[in-house]
Amino acid sequence: TKNNKTKGIAYVTYLFPEHAIKATNSLTFKPFQGRLIHIIPSNKGDNSDEDETQDFKKKKLKKQNASLSDEKCWNTLFLNQNAVSEYLANRLKVSKSDVLDPSSENSAVQLALGETQLLQEIKEFLTNEGINLDSFSSSKRSKRIIICKNIPFGTEERELSE
Repeated sequence: TKNNKTKGIAYVTYLFPEHAIKATNSLTFKPFQGRLIHIIPSNKGDNSDEDETQDFKKKKLKKQNASLSDEKCWNTLFLNQNAVSEYLANRLKVSKSDVLDPSSENSAVQLALGETQLLQEIKEFLTNEGINLDSFSSSKRSKRIIICKNIPFGTEERELSE
């Protein structure tokens, strides 16, 4: 489950259906760790075997890749927390660990405020460069313009041209 507590159930996949029937007949209502086991056929589809064997990271990556093509989930001005914390550390001339201090009661608020400030600066820069910010909210994407995102903070222009 989400909170890592067991629900007390398990799904077992057998290679041969007759082995599943044999296990059901021989193990149902038998004691296991002080409790009686109750085995019933699962109502999961036959194609669920593939999903059951995938680990969490593969499932998450598959879900992220599926959402990339969804126009509604793609925010051009999204900033990840790592970029924001690096920006704040550079701006305040402190280490990144000082910005993300876990003992601080308001580090999440500081990070959110820093993100807001950085977004405002980005919007101001784009406007000064003659870029129409309303074009970012359009669901139609350009075929000749690309946006490079998630470039690490502090990357030099010469590094991008290499």
